[in-house]
Amino acid sequence: MTDTAITRPLVLVGVDGSDEGAKAVAWAADYATRTGGTLEMLMAWQGLTSYGYPLAIPGFDPGAAARSMMEKAAAEVSLPRERLRMTVVAGSPAQQLVAASRRANLLVVGSRGHGGLIGLLLGSVGAHSVHHAHCPVVVIRPADVDRVPEPSKTKVDALDSEESNR
Repeated sequence: MTDTAITRPLVLVGVDGSDEGAKAVAWAADYATRTGGTLEMLMAWQGLTSYGYPLAIPGFDPGAAARSMMEKAAAEVSLPRERLRMTVVAGSPAQQLVAASRRANLLVVGSRGHGGLIGLLLGSVGAHSVHHAHCPVVVIRPADVDRVPEPSKTKVDALDSEESNR
């Protein structure tokens, strides 16, 4: 007898507390809703440094701040709680998203977060994700946010990054 259990698609979205990140979360939640999927919101945080040395600020816990930001972002998602996962980890956001993409069916990121180069069309986390993720990646750009078609009305042809580089 074969196993006929249907698994829900896993939609992974990067959370960074930025306005563009919130729009990526909204798009990913909508996509998960329309596809019957589970949404995993992932936020990775790094300790503060100054000139390469760890920087401690009395009374500031970056892990607690990240968890608080995650809770705030998750409060905007209307998926049932059994279809929502919140993951907060220490480490490089780009590396953590790529590692988590191994278990995902789709990765969604905003095009720019809190980086200092405002004019960039694609931030470093988005660029790293596009080139190294183990699943298709959707990048939500600022100019597209108000024009992003509903996922159910969008035909997405996902190419393996190796095929697209040929």
